[in-house]
Amino acid sequence: MEAFEPNYIKAQNRKLVFDLFMSENELSRADIVKKTNMSFPTVMKIIDFFISRNLVHDTGISVSSSEGAGRKGRLLRFNPDAYGAVGIVFEGKYINMGYVNLKGETIESVSMNSGDSSGNFRLSKLLGGIGKLIENNKNIPCLGIGIGLPKVVNPMKKTVIEYSDRVIEEVSFEKYAGFSADFFKIPIFIENDVNTVCIGEMFLRKKADVKNLVYISLGSGLGSAIVIDGRVHRGVNFLAGEIGALVLDDPEMLDFKNLSAKAVERKINLKAIKEKFGIEIKKELVVPEALKQEITEYVAKYLAIIIYNYVHILDVDEFVISGIIPEFLGEEFYQYLKFFVRRLLKTGIKITPPVNSNAGLVGAAVMVFDNTIMNTVLK
Repeated sequence: MEAFEPNYIKAQNRKLVFDLFMSENELSRADIVKKTNMSFPTVMKIIDFFISRNLVHDTGISVSSSEGAGRKGRLLRFNPDAYGAVGIVFEGKYINMGYVNLKGETIESVSMNSGDSSGNFRLSKLLGGIGKLIENNKNIPCLGIGIGLPKVVNPMKKTVIEYSDRVIEEVSFEKYAGFSADFFKIPIFIENDVNTVCIGEMFLRKKADVKNLVYISLGSGLGSAIVIDGRVHRGVNFLAGEIGALVLDDPEMLDFKNLSAKAVERKINLKAIKEKFGIEIKKELVVPEALKQEITEYVAKYLAIIIYNYVHILDVDEFVISGIIPEFLGEEFYQYLKFFVRRLLKTGIKITPPVNSNAGLVGAAVMVFDNTIMNTVLK
């Protein structure tokens, strides 16, 4: 780990030390000097700045240097509650909101049923809940609001892209949400919902450890996020990962004017399961084991084919499968899916559930941190 050149010193070196504390939590000034090759006076100034921003605390614990000689230093501890963010993510009919600190720990969360899985829920209805989260956690300054939407999103322009009847309409966040982005006087960032959950998954796993991965979510819809070389791949038109639109049928049997009717999403989402098996999947639902196994095999076969296609296009070897349907079907679903994938592929593929049920909230908050730490906290 190397220090930056003089023209970047102040902000970039602060970020370097910030990332060190995020990774290791406790460090002495001597540790930082050794790990960054910065001078001791530079590290002293950065730590003084961090203490002024409540980012680190002096524990009062004396520690010896690794060389064992010289004056003992003091151990410094990172304060994850120095700042926080509101995270919001749509998961089918449910909207999850929470207050998340710098370490990705959910301080407070709430879930509500929107009654609408189409993604047309008016975000203005959430203003009261957002305000309450900020007020309840006012001792942790809020850096912004991150929202994972069940839509195609351009996060750089903060726009929502609607595709219908071959017409493409790009609308501003304000028009889509029904309120101004500066309503709370803090920045708002938006992203596709599955990309948001994937960002949270990467953060909780430690981003540096995630190189190539596909995150698949199955519930009211079917979508995925793609990570290539440690970065979320969105595509030219922000359609990367929209696997719900895939068609797996024989082309000789298709009506090319109405391909969406044969989209794989319509075969295995919640609505399709209800129509085919006569049950409406909910977290608390209990069904006979024979029926559960039948649904498990049915869904697993489709997802195995999707994974097979993904591997031959992107050559990735790790898949995270999430959503209300896999969660409902449980561990047996993952075993069946692995079995079918092994029958299709000779290469080794890792298939796992998500690391944390709050990955969506964390991903939404991480969006905020990634966009504000340098420009707000470390400035």
